[in-house]
Amino acid sequence: MDDIKTTSEILSRLGELEGVTARLRKGRVTAVTPALTVSVAGSGDYAARTLDNRAYALNDVVLVAQWSGQLVVVGALTSAGGWRNVGDAGEPAFQNGWGNYGPTYQRVSFGRRGDRVHIRGVAAKSATGTLIQTVFTLPAAFRPARNEMRACIAADPNPSLARVEVATDGSVIVVATSGNTLVSLDLSFDLL
Repeated sequence: MDDIKTTSEILSRLGELEGVTARLRKGRVTAVTPALTVSVAGSGDYAARTLDNRAYALNDVVLVAQWSGQLVVVGALTSAGGWRNVGDAGEPAFQNGWGNYGPTYQRVSFGRRGDRVHIRGVAAKSATGTLIQTVFTLPAAFRPARNEMRACIAADPNPSLARVEVATDGSVIVVATSGNTLVSLDLSFDLL
């Protein structure tokens, strides 16, 4: 399910809350484990339930229906706070000698909009070696329901294609066709 875009979609989702007079508010997801917690400006943090089976991520901006101290997430307004850079504090670490290619190239990052995850950036490994390696591991809210596979450009010294797989455990795996040491990641997939 994509982010909420229209008033009719909001009303349709609220129709699932039969007999409830609710106040609509904007909130931000502040915790996902052990239970979903949403912060509502001026009202504090609340344990929340959802109207769908969607996995929400930290910093998702959500529309909530609030009544009698209960909070129901109706849907996402924006997801996962934009792009998250691999290797930054609090984000997934690079693995197996992989890192960003250089300061003038796009950093390896990932983001989510609704139920669609995007991965971008140029990853480089410090030395040649095993051709099948995990570059980093996505957090739980960004993992596909089934393994995904895409072709991406690899290079250094010669351009070629590399297979990039995203496993259900979140592993982003590069399967290079030669001893290439950099891969341009540009892929997206649906969570469902």
